[in-house]
Amino acid sequence: GQGMTPEEAVEKVGMVVEGFYTTKAVYEIAQEKIIDMPITNAIYQIITNQVEAKNASLDLMKREGKEEA
Repeated sequence: GQGMTPEEAVEKVGMVVEGFYTTKAVYEIAQEKIIDMPITNAIYQIITNQVEAKNASLDLMKREGKEEA
């Protein structure tokens, strides 16, 4: 939350930001294939300034548990 776009933040850091581009790619594949990936969704929303990290983590904790396949 410094008021920068994700791209501006990456440029300002001036070095590799691990997972930034991978998160976007995985998010897009999950959306395309209709795969529920709540952690990836939360991270994507954080890095694209759609939600604050605090709220994203609270939303994840509120999710109802379910059995994994």
